[in-house]
Amino acid sequence: MWNGTSLVPIVACLLLVGTDGAARGEDTCTTQGILGRQEVTLLIDGQKPFQLEIRDAARIRVTFSARAAPWIQADVPQVSVQAPGTVVHHLRHDGSYQKDMLFVRSDLPLTDLRYGGGPMLTSVALDEGLVARNIEVPCEDLLAGRQAKRTARRDRAERGGDELARSRTGNLVLRDGPGDTSGQLRLEPADAVFFVVGREKDWVKLAWDGPAGAVKGWVPASAVRTVTTRSVTGHGGLGCCAAHPLAADAARRVGRLRPGASIHASPGGTRWALVKSTIGGVEFEDVPKSEWLRILNNPTLHESGCNPTHSWVLRSAVDVRQ
Repeated sequence: MWNGTSLVPIVACLLLVGTDGAARGEDTCTTQGILGRQEVTLLIDGQKPFQLEIRDAARIRVTFSARAAPWIQADVPQVSVQAPGTVVHHLRHDGSYQKDMLFVRSDLPLTDLRYGGGPMLTSVALDEGLVARNIEVPCEDLLAGRQAKRTARRDRAERGGDELARSRTGNLVLRDGPGDTSGQLRLEPADAVFFVVGREKDWVKLAWDGPAGAVKGWVPASAVRTVTTRSVTGHGGLGCCAAHPLAADAARRVGRLRPGASIHASPGGTRWALVKSTIGGVEFEDVPKSEWLRILNNPTLHESGCNPTHSWVLRSAVDVRQ
């Protein structure tokens, strides 16, 4: 914390540490906005980065250049701050990037901003386990400090597929079309689970949607593996039930529960649930020639634990993908 009196000696020193790239005649990107109790991190040569907390609303101007750290000019009541540093940015409005493969909402803070002589480059943390890297954002799309007026949320992912998939290696490169090399979206989805919403030869189309944004694009089918459950507490993480134990001769299937299907505590036993409308993305244990299928994972309602034994449905009441 600081007040106007205690900051003045600091700022007097900061005014001497350098000038912004625009003043040196360099190609730059300049953003502006309003600070509202956000912290500004100053990067002074020979000093550890330190933070200033702005108590009252203040105008800020940030100049990015390729050769130096961002240059901050902030008009704080009673004090003018000028020094190299960083501050959180937001998009001025919800936007689509990387050939519409990435959708980002304006309330997502952007902290990793770099200038390379054209559009700004940033990493977009859509979720704890999903980060889009090296995203090109036009300078004019960026707002320094607090976000603009909140916009209405829209569901952007292409949902509806029964299949779910996860990266085999912990990172993915999505493309605008099967085999296309002109548009790429680099992701680090260590824990992300995607909907499979399309297939074409050796390619699959993936989609993901969460509070911060959405992604969609094509990857080689060999780059992902099919999974059968998502965490109920996150937007793509897998819980403990990523793999359910199966009977020796059983196969794992994904399909739909039809309206009117009843769920029983045992094959032919007591019914404890009735399906009102179609439920997709349900995982079953399929024993050949068995009249009953065990439900391993139902995205709408399922048993606790990783080995459900009291959820059975008649084969005739489901559509199962072979």
